[in-house]
Amino acid sequence: MSRYTQFCTLEYRPLVRTVSLTDPMKVVLLVLRDEEGEISFLVHPEWRRIVGNRDVEYFESLFQDFLIRAKVQPELLFKHLCGLCVGPLVTKEVGQSFVDDPLLGELTSGLIKL
Repeated sequence: MSRYTQFCTLEYRPLVRTVSLTDPMKVVLLVLRDEEGEISFLVHPEWRRIVGNRDVEYFESLFQDFLIRAKVQPELLFKHLCGLCVGPLVTKEVGQSFVDDPLLGELTSGLIKL
C-alpha cells in the first residue's frame, strides 16, 4: 500500500435512521490515489448488510459509476469523493498517507477490491 499517496474514507449515513444514534457509522469505501494519479477502491465486504435494503441498489449504481469515472477522470473523481457531504455516502477522512496510522491500517486489512 506504500505506493498510494492520498486516500479518503467514505461512510454510510442513512437518510432515514433505522439504527440507534449511539451506533457508529460504518466506513464502506476507501479510495486510494497513487503517485501516477490513478485511483482504486476498497470496499467493506459486508457493505450490502451495512447499507441495508433501502440503499443497496443506489450504492451498486454509485460503485459502477465510480469504476467508469476512475478510468476517464480519476483526478476529478478523487477530488469529488474527498468532499462528499450530502447523501447516504459521505466523506469521513482525507489524508496523505495512512501507513503510520494503526486504525486505518487495520481498516484496510478487512476491505476488498471493488
